[in-house]
Amino acid sequence: MDRYSAGVYILDADDQFHKLSEWMPGAELEFLHSRIFDIKEDAERNIWIATNYEGIVRINLQDKTYKRYAVGQKRDVQNIFCLLVDSRQQIWAGSMWNGLSYYDRRQDMFVTITSFSTIENKGITNIVEDSRGKIWITTNNTVLSFTMNEAHVLENINYYAVANDMETFSFNRASCCRLAEGRLMFGSSHGIRSFMVDRTGYKPSSFPLVFTDFKVHNRSLRSMTPEERRRFSEKDVNYTDGITLEYQDNNFTIEFSLLNYVNPQETMYTYRLEGYDDKEIVVDAQRHFATYNNLPTGIYLFRLKGTNEDGVWGNTERTLKVRILPAPWLTWWAYCLYAVAIVVILYFVFRFLRYKMRMQHEIQIGKMEKQKIQEINHLKLQFFTNITHELLTPLSIILASLENLKSGGDKRTLYTVMTANATRLMRLIQQVLEFRKVESGNLKICVSYGDISSFLRSCAEAFIPLLGKRRQLLSFESTPDIIFGFSMPTSSTR
Repeated sequence: MDRYSAGVYILDADDQFHKLSEWMPGAELEFLHSRIFDIKEDAERNIWIATNYEGIVRINLQDKTYKRYAVGQKRDVQNIFCLLVDSRQQIWAGSMWNGLSYYDRRQDMFVTITSFSTIENKGITNIVEDSRGKIWITTNNTVLSFTMNEAHVLENINYYAVANDMETFSFNRASCCRLAEGRLMFGSSHGIRSFMVDRTGYKPSSFPLVFTDFKVHNRSLRSMTPEERRRFSEKDVNYTDGITLEYQDNNFTIEFSLLNYVNPQETMYTYRLEGYDDKEIVVDAQRHFATYNNLPTGIYLFRLKGTNEDGVWGNTERTLKVRILPAPWLTWWAYCLYAVAIVVILYFVFRFLRYKMRMQHEIQIGKMEKQKIQEINHLKLQFFTNITHELLTPLSIILASLENLKSGGDKRTLYTVMTANATRLMRLIQQVLEFRKVESGNLKICVSYGDISSFLRSCAEAFIPLLGKRRQLLSFESTPDIIFGFSMPTSSTR
């Protein structure tokens, strides 16, 4: 028993009503505070209850336990209008504003059907099964019948639009029944609507399905001049195979009609733009057009089907290819230019980096050469400084010997000293002349074997006149007296 203010009541064999809380003592039955819209029982003796704010409640009569379910893709919809347990024990639930759901026993949850826009996000007021096993549901002003296969895919779908000329028309909630002869009855705001289930005598629609117009930015092709119209198609929209649009013309409307003059208000259409629409879209006779805005570049195929006044789909499907050209900067030749530009830019960047590296290398080499020249100049200066000192020594000795010679010194000894220092001075001058060979690396090392002790003794004796002038004494001793070895003639004079 459904009581809006008091939840669920149970009628026993003695015609006595009992509250559900009395039958399930100790259970927290929060859903009893919500309005109850429908109650169904399945073959396993489970009671299914549709509530207003507490979702779907399943009560197990054997162990007196219950479980709550919500519907919707996010499991957040808990306003349920109606329930159905069909002949295959499939549980169906119609929500207040989230379409139709079915119970998946394997997942123990309700799955919302999203494959058809006609019932998606709409209120389901009635669910009933006919004598052939088809499920019938009603929305505000539409009746839909279908079957579902083992893979939970809807098949054999039929649509029925009702009372399109009545703006206030709607089907009443929980107002349906199946008569003995198979006819289905639905209560509405404008009386009872009946549908004959047996359609064996009905034939598919044979009326022509045509494209009546094609609008670009809400401007009809038929209102354009022939030159303008040829930009989109050489033929009329109903006879052409395709429409070609520029990238800026990606807002368009396709109008269509089924040329049926017997209850044309009962006609329904289903269409889909392949490449854009995820699923088929079902519309009634009042909305015989499809509008698309801001479509990206590409090739699309518009598919259209229609029903007759009996809701039977026609065998004819009309197609229209719509091609939206890319913008000039998105065409293949534009991408080729981009590729060439990128290659040219990379080439010049490579050349610039290479030039920069070469300049840096040249600057570094210039710094090294400058440093080397400075080092060479420093060595030259040091060399000439040393040579100058070397030249001063024999000159000083020769001058000192001349002064001793004037003073009456031993001529023979002084001549010997002067000769030795003059020879030494000449060799130093030869070294200065050979400095160019040192720079070019052509100077060869020449060594000779001789008495080094005798050579050092002669060098020491050459300083005796100079030391005598300064009243200093110099003595030379060698142990042993004779020492043989290798020396350079030029360096041995220093």
